[in-house]
Amino acid sequence: MTPAPRFPILRSRGFWLTLWIGWFLTLFVLSSMRHPGPEIHVRHIDKVEHAVFFALGGAVLALWQLFPRKPHSGGVAAVISYPAPEPVRQASVGGSALLVVLTGAAVGWFDEWHQSFTPGRSGLDVYDWMADITGSLLAVPLALGILRFLKRRQQANRD
Repeated sequence: MTPAPRFPILRSRGFWLTLWIGWFLTLFVLSSMRHPGPEIHVRHIDKVEHAVFFALGGAVLALWQLFPRKPHSGGVAAVISYPAPEPVRQASVGGSALLVVLTGAAVGWFDEWHQSFTPGRSGLDVYDWMADITGSLLAVPLALGILRFLKRRQQANRD
């Protein structure tokens, strides 16, 4: 008998979509603040922050896209216990990369536009937007690494 997965929710597409919506709402709230977080006096650190934040959000979006669709029978229990995917097809990786980069670019520009209305913030910064896109480009390799990790964990639990 195969042991139950340790974190079955990680295999649910709904989990990753909910997490991405939470990421987007967090971005919106942070963009509404005068200056979120502590002041860090390192040149261009804000660009690194943008890239990392968008890499994480993009990876979550890619994981939502890359996980297999819900099985046709068995309801919620089947989805939660559905095994980690086999290695994903190259076409689905390319499609996910396109989705993540285009979404990252659109959300990044929306974020810059939104910041332009926030007192004490300068919005419409093209370099911030480019950092957002850079982070989005890093998202798919990050998501594939997470998938490999989950697959190894699943195989280790079987042994």
